[in-house]
Amino acid sequence: ILILIIMAFGTIFDIKKYTWREMLPQFLIAALLINFSLAIGQYIITIANGLSGVFLKEIGTVSDRFAQGFSLAKLPTGEFTTVLAGPFNLIVDVIFSLIFLIGVLLAFATAAIFTLARMFALWFMLILSPIAWVGYAMPSIRAQTWSRWWRNLLCWCFFLPYFLFFVMFA
Repeated sequence: ILILIIMAFGTIFDIKKYTWREMLPQFLIAALLINFSLAIGQYIITIANGLSGVFLKEIGTVSDRFAQGFSLAKLPTGEFTTVLAGPFNLIVDVIFSLIFLIGVLLAFATAAIFTLARMFALWFMLILSPIAWVGYAMPSIRAQTWSRWWRNLLCWCFFLPYFLFFVMFA
């Protein structure tokens, strides 16, 4: 009703962006699709989660193959380790292994935090979706609502597939 009143005043005062001829198509599209905003958002999230599932399955397959062929007895010794002697070699190996494992732990902890934040952000984006569709009908706030909502929704949806894609290659 508010948008219809804005169109009426825009037509009466001949404001170019707010006449009924300019706003009616976007208004009808927004009025129709506002009812399906939750379903549209859930569909996009389902696509992103499907891609994540594909990458997670591949990561699991690779890790299973790696675990089957990995054994501590089969570890190759590099040329640089043969120069170092006894306990010093062990200390260096332990220190560098700890540094590497701490880095891996921090990377995956950060990813877990962002994945949890993704869930709350997507809930919030789905809650705000009707406002974004209303913003589509209003020319002056379209960039602040409609475009920004879509950009944020797509960024939060596809963060996890992007991350898992690069973990798969790593």
